[in-house]
Amino acid sequence: MGVSAFVYWQALDSGAWGLIHSNPGDKWIGTPNPKYYVLIQYSRHIRPGMTILSTDDSPNTVLAFDGSSKVLVLVTVNSGDSASTVTFDLSSFTTVAGPITAWATETSGTGALHESSKVDLSGTSFSASIPAASVMTFEVQGVAL
Repeated sequence: MGVSAFVYWQALDSGAWGLIHSNPGDKWIGTPNPKYYVLIQYSRHIRPGMTILSTDDSPNTVLAFDGSSKVLVLVTVNSGDSASTVTFDLSSFTTVAGPITAWATETSGTGALHESSKVDLSGTSFSASIPAASVMTFEVQGVAL
């Protein structure tokens, strides 16, 4: 598709549509909605110039690769009612050195973004538990095609 930007039309809104609760009429700006933190999972980690790669886990996972910095970003969604363990096989890459840093946003409650527990490589794959109703991002360092 050649996507080149993230566009969100309602950054501020008094209902549940906006990224941040607000009331433009009286200039009140409140707290971020969970969708604010979900958008961060994509926009903070998938940066301009990265290449979006195909995945067998579509539409649940987006892969983005930056060959110059040797970083692979995986953003995955668990829309289910219970935690799910996923395994990512990175054997199609010539080098997978790590480390891996992970962040999670649980869409219930505040939806705040937080760094997740350590994720370890096992050869060229890794597994992680994805909380229910959440989005997780994994940044894998030292990756080459």
